[in-house]
Amino acid sequence: VALPLVFAAAAVADDEFLPPEQAFRYSVSASASALTVDWTIAPGYYAYRKRIAFESATAGITLGTAVFPKGEDHEDEFFGRQEVYRGKGNRFVVPYLREAGATGPVTLVLKIQGCADAGLCYPPQKWTTTAALPAAATQSAPPSAPRAAPATTLGDLKSLARSRPAADRK
Repeated sequence: VALPLVFAAAAVADDEFLPPEQAFRYSVSASASALTVDWTIAPGYYAYRKRIAFESATAGITLGTAVFPKGEDHEDEFFGRQEVYRGKGNRFVVPYLREAGATGPVTLVLKIQGCADAGLCYPPQKWTTTAALPAAATQSAPPSAPRAAPATTLGDLKSLARSRPAADRK
């Protein structure tokens, strides 16, 4: 009879912790040159700076080095002194390069690991999301040297021939 009570108590204890998707919520937006990932970490939870990473899963989109916000110092019993993130306002800016012809949304892989202050540490999480990229800026052709108007008469051809340097008239 005591055995079912132990399992019931364990089930209640598991319910006290948020699933990782709720403990570490994110939103992603894109500009012409960077992706912005905003993490909101539930009260009583934190994420390790060294355990946050970003990858592109889209051909033609290469990520640059992410700019991380300043976190807070945390003494971790397993990992020692760590920089962690808590609460709102955790904005990560990830520059990207788009190869010519790469269109559509970017598929972004988010990696994060964190813990609850109450003692639960989650295994590393890996989530995939997409973000719409703004239309690629069209690069206009560089201006070319002015061209002579096409010759339309025999006189125009003779005039054009006289205007070219002698070295070009071979």
